Amino acid sequence: MRLNGRLTIITVGKIKNRAWLAAQDDYVKRLGRYTTLDLVEVKDVVGRSIPDDVAMAKEGEQLLQAVSDSHRLIALTPTGKLRSSPGLAKWLQKRVVDYGRIAFLIGGPLGFSDDVLAACHE
Repeated sequence: MRLNGRLTIITVGKIKNRAWLAAQDDYVKRLGRYTTLDLVEVKDVVGRSIPDDVAMAKEGEQLLQAVSDSHRLIALTPTGKLRSSPGLAKWLQKRVVDYGRIAFLIGGPLGFSDDVLAACHE
């Protein structure tokens, strides 16, 4: 069943590990059969001689600039809800039907700033 919405996955930094890149490519190909999918990478700023809170804030600004007001923002965090594949499919289908444009945000090694978490709907 093809979903009529649009999924956007926005990450901080690039994946460098070849195995993870292969996994990403596989999932992009799989998801592409069911919906329109966009991958967006924003620059990580960790380790650039700036304090961690400033780095998180800058990365957060980039994440939020990469989406529009029409997106339903979902932050993927270590404390988020774990779902089975069928459960995730059902959950995602409902979100796409209800909101149309879904943006999954994946933070950098420091996580998300409070501003990003406050802007997210889930």
